[in-house]
Amino acid sequence: MTPPVPAATLILVRDGRRGLEVLLGRRSDRAAFGGVHVFPGGLVEELDHRSDVPAVGGSEPDRPFQVAAVRETAEEVGLFVVDGPVPPGAMGMAGAELFAALAATGIRFDLDRLSFVSNWVTPEAAPRRFDTRFFVARGDDLPPPVALTGELADPVWVRPGDALGRAETEEWRIVLPTRKHLEMLEGFSDAETAIAGLASTASRKRTIPRVVRTGSEVRAVLPGDPGYEEAE
Repeated sequence: MTPPVPAATLILVRDGRRGLEVLLGRRSDRAAFGGVHVFPGGLVEELDHRSDVPAVGGSEPDRPFQVAAVRETAEEVGLFVVDGPVPPGAMGMAGAELFAALAATGIRFDLDRLSFVSNWVTPEAAPRRFDTRFFVARGDDLPPPVALTGELADPVWVRPGDALGRAETEEWRIVLPTRKHLEMLEGFSDAETAIAGLASTASRKRTIPRVVRTGSEVRAVLPGDPGYEEAE
């Protein structure tokens, strides 16, 4: 069994003209889950654990995951969850170079804007596994997203129900964790109630789907679903 790698995801929400919107983008074909629409995020790197990370707030044990979530969002789509103006030139930077650019101007990632939502782990049968913590934050004050690295293409603000509709018609591919969070968000009319609602149902218990194979069909099931105990 492959051990899961720590990862983090940031669900950005805002009040759009027609109601609640979330930020999604299409994962590069070269990346894990290539071609699927996901929230920004990625692996927790060694530098995310450093004590000199330019970040304020947050708390253990989530802090390195929170840092990874906001760092990846800045790197992938140019959206900075920070406590001041984005330094000139920081757009397009990554990793230690990005941290140095922020630190040089005293600007810090604002981790207190993030609320923990859930912890999902890739099924044990998967060849690549991730232990991913999901966070939510408001993005009303952020500029339009830009695909900077190619890791997350075509970033777009979209209503949760519209994203689910595009998955239903197979215009978009959306994997189970993303779909479940979109289904949760679909029930809220605005960002404030969405964040409060997700926070009220947040659970530290790991959600670990399992894989059911029926002929050539492969599908994921969750704890409590029929067939979960017998699945891989």
